[in-house]
Amino acid sequence: MLNYLAIEKDEAVHNRESAAWALRSVGSVRVRTMNEGVKKAAAGKYLFIIINSTNINYLSKLRLLREVTNDPIIIGTNKYSPMEHSKALSMGADSYAQISDTPQENVDSVLALLGRLEERSGKPNNAIKVISYGDILIAREQRKAFIGEKELSLNKDETNIFYYLLCNYNRILTYQQIFDFTRGEDSERMPNNAVRSAMKRLRKKIEAAGFSKNLIENVRGLGYRIATLN
Repeated sequence: MLNYLAIEKDEAVHNRESAAWALRSVGSVRVRTMNEGVKKAAAGKYLFIIINSTNINYLSKLRLLREVTNDPIIIGTNKYSPMEHSKALSMGADSYAQISDTPQENVDSVLALLGRLEERSGKPNNAIKVISYGDILIAREQRKAFIGEKELSLNKDETNIFYYLLCNYNRILTYQQIFDFTRGEDSERMPNNAVRSAMKRLRKKIEAAGFSKNLIENVRGLGYRIATLN
């Protein structure tokens, strides 16, 4: 059975819509947040992805969602906004439309859209590295990181370090471990202070975004870790 991905907080709304799709032999996978949606989209293939913008703050991560999948992205809303419509399409959505109170009408509208997109080419890059924990979301190969709704502007080394620390949440990583992961085969050409310099920049950027630089803890003489997400 084909599945669509619904980014939807309201379980009752999702149950009504998914029941209408089940009549067309289409299943559904529901997540409640954009972080979860990005991870699911990066890891799988869906008939389409639909976001209920009425209860999801989606714009800050819409472009990243577009970058990790070629699946059609549909924004549904109960309060149509021409400005939001234009912005959503410019950031990668395929459709922005008013949600009907009748699930079958919504199914028909989506099927019509899918028909228009049938010739769309390309495949999603399912190998992309996406990880999230709490309010942190990192797409390593895209060099994008979010804490809550705020995007951090990071270079390659900073992104790799943040990603590696989050993959090893609450575990102390030594300077050498971070050094080796960040540069791999190029590690012999890295200056000895490269990890400390990149870590210093990363912590400053986290602080500039309004969060404590101690999100990344410096364990003196041992290394670094992400020990708390509070």
